[in-house]
Amino acid sequence: MVGFQIGEEYIRGLLMSKEKYLYFPYKKFRNIGIGTLLINFLFQKIFRINGKNYFMIHYTSRFNSYKGLKINFIENEYSLFECFASSGSVYLNAYNGIEISSDAILASGVKLISVNHNFEDYSKKNSDLPIRIESRVWLGTNSIILPGVTIGRNSIIGAGSVVTKSIPPNVIAAGNPARVIRYQKNNL
Repeated sequence: MVGFQIGEEYIRGLLMSKEKYLYFPYKKFRNIGIGTLLINFLFQKIFRINGKNYFMIHYTSRFNSYKGLKINFIENEYSLFECFASSGSVYLNAYNGIEISSDAILASGVKLISVNHNFEDYSKKNSDLPIRIESRVWLGTNSIILPGVTIGRNSIIGAGSVVTKSIPPNVIAAGNPARVIRYQKNNL
């Protein structure tokens, strides 16, 4: 496979480029099975499904308007990339922007939707504020985050929640619409 033989230093330079949000944490993917990694590679690099993204994405996940996705890198924290590679059915629509920390955790089926259609003219999209997911946030299975929402540091969003308004730091929120159900004692 001559086409894939590129120098390791060149690859590391590309993969650590924060300007392009390009990253592939070699050692952090040990928790993902080799079969999932191979299928992800096949779908993303050969079939070009989510092929424009610079990091590995699960083959059942979809990212739209990936240029609006901004990942805030935290040194030695890459759980977000592992979640992108292993959590299936994640949907990100970053048309109005999504800003997310590299230490966030996304479970399967999470939907981050940063844009709505105009109610008067369905062919137009509304211009909304971006979604912001701060550091150490855990989004539970099938939770939905809607446009303009900020989820505060060290917060947990329960499974199946629909987050329509911003969530403060250090809380557990759940429900439809999501509301704070408990404040966390540890302020990490």
